[in-house]
Amino acid sequence: MSTAMNIFLRYSVRYGGIPFDLRIEKPNEETQAAIDDINNNRNMSKTFDSVSALTEDLNA
Repeated sequence: MSTAMNIFLRYSVRYGGIPFDLRIEKPNEETQAAIDDINNNRNMSKTFDSVSALTEDLNA
């Protein structure tokens, strides 16, 4: 294992970074819908001016 790590780290230094592509997977439908809601200010919870106001609303 240490030999594999040494090879990887040495190659990374020579390459100037991670020697392979890193990709982010596309979000699923539920996550994409939540992102869309946030970007369009839909289905957002109300805001509170203080912690006590939030606590009062949670306990209502």
